[in-house]
Amino acid sequence: TQVEKLVPTVLAIAKDPRAAKRKAEKARSFVQQRQRETMQIVWKTMNK
Repeated sequence: TQVEKLVPTVLAIAKDPRAAKRKAEKARSFVQQRQRETMQIVWKTMNK
């Protein structure tokens, strides 16, 4: 479960904050790309 993963995740962040930051940036980039793609679909649908 997510609760079971909490402690190891926090420890990993504390032990290697640079790696944690890189991982967070990669996730942020992924989300932004998905949002762009979604908004393009919405825009195309609204402007037919």
